Amino acid sequence: MSDRPDPRLQSFAEHTPARPDEIAALRRQLPSPVEVARSTRPPRRTWMLAGATLAAGLLGWVVLRPTAAPPPEPLSAVLTAQGGTGELTLGAHVRLEYTGSGRVEGDAARPRVHWERGRIALTVEPRSGVDLEVRTPDAAVAVTGTRFSVERDLLGTHVSVERGSVSVRCVGGSDHALGPEQAHTCLPATPGGLLARARALDEAGAPSEEVLETLAVGMATTGLDSPIGVELHFLALSLERQADNPEAALAHALAILRAGASLRRDAVASAAVELALSTGDCDGAAEGLAALPAPQQDAWATTVDACHTQALSEP
Repeated sequence: MSDRPDPRLQSFAEHTPARPDEIAALRRQLPSPVEVARSTRPPRRTWMLAGATLAAGLLGWVVLRPTAAPPPEPLSAVLTAQGGTGELTLGAHVRLEYTGSGRVEGDAARPRVHWERGRIALTVEPRSGVDLEVRTPDAAVAVTGTRFSVERDLLGTHVSVERGSVSVRCVGGSDHALGPEQAHTCLPATPGGLLARARALDEAGAPSEEVLETLAVGMATTGLDSPIGVELHFLALSLERQADNPEAALAHALAILRAGASLRRDAVASAAVELALSTGDCDGAAEGLAALPAPQQDAWATTVDACHTQALSEP
């Protein structure tokens, strides 16, 4: 059976008007516009619940939203304590006790202590996240949680650990890891510092070998064209002479004279003559004689000539 409408019935419906009582009955069966609006509007309770849920979500976002951490406290201080002990706290996790002088830079999370001379003891709270570094002209000491001390004097920078651990880098490249009750000394990093160390060791009565070792490091870093270089060689000359090593002492004397250095020239030339004659080095004696002032040359000339005469007479 076909679902298509009968054209004859359709034409009859279009040309047959409805009666007024039929229209009124149809209107009574249809819902009013107000009822239609109510049926299509969401329930008020649903909107209230949705609004409350949204408000709670916004409040939770505001309360739980992560806040940016405040920047670390900047640090800037001059450390000076002569004849007593100074104390200073860096942020909440680092404490200093010091006698001497230096300065502090950086911030509470990354303190940087530049220590010039004297002794400084530092306590860093373990696992505090603090990246602390202590620098001297001779060494750099890095630590994250420990108690240790740094002392700088004429002998260099001495680092000792009470608890925890530190890493020490001596200027010049050598690295050292120190644990509890361990210590290390970094030598001075400059020729002048090495000369001062050698003199301090000599005055303290240290073995000549230890002093000469320091002088050798200094002489390897500077030449005889500088006053520091001359002083390093002159002290080595004196120590070798005291240790009864005339050949080694003469080598230092002649090196100074051949460099044309004017500093300590008379004393070096006189030592060269004496040392050369004691070893039978007549040419070395003549070289020293030529560098002496005229009055002193007259005092040594006969002896030096005799040295050459004897050397020529020997087969």
